[in-house]
Amino acid sequence: TSGEHALAVLEGLNFEVDVVVTDVAMGAMSGIHLAKIIKKRVPTVKVLVNSSEPVKDHFLQAAGADAFVLKSGDREAFESALRRILVP
Repeated sequence: TSGEHALAVLEGLNFEVDVVVTDVAMGAMSGIHLAKIIKKRVPTVKVLVNSSEPVKDHFLQAAGADAFVLKSGDREAFESALRRILVP
């Protein structure tokens, strides 16, 4: 939906979240900006960013995103990215 909605949901939960998956393009707040806010507020949450277009690594690193996956990738690429960030 939107970055603002995602933040409201995350803050309203009464349990710990392991990972947030976000798109880069989400209206008023980009997924990159959302990742930056999440990492600032809840640094233990992992953030996986996806997009239909490549994103420069320095934008992802500046936001604190833990992984990036292209939407055009297959399910295996998505699962692999999740494993990389969730399994120590």
